[in-house]
Amino acid sequence: MPDSPKRIGIAADHGGFESKAYLAGMLRKARYEVVDFGDSQPKPDDDYPDFVAPLARAVACGEVDRGGRVVTNTVAWELVKIFLQARLSGAERHRRRVAKVARLGSVQRETIRRE
Repeated sequence: MPDSPKRIGIAADHGGFESKAYLAGMLRKARYEVVDFGDSQPKPDDDYPDFVAPLARAVACGEVDRGGRVVTNTVAWELVKIFLQARLSGAERHRRRVAKVARLGSVQRETIRRE
């Protein structure tokens, strides 16, 4: 635990909403300052890129110290194995989210080219 609270950004769509709320409470209890980037309510049609992108920008700009996803190496490896075995369902909501992430990448590349 730090001597003085660090600003921790946290974000999730509906799929991680309960975990986000739990982790935010635990972080506050551990005397961290929590900056919640959303979503503020569990909505089945919300999309994680809408919340994670502002969080990532805040970390990059130094507005928050960390982005809230900290797991052990063992848990990280388990998550990677599950991720690698996953297949896209092709559902509209998944295509919409992947398109949002792709647009973020193209915006980032364009910004880098201009600099």
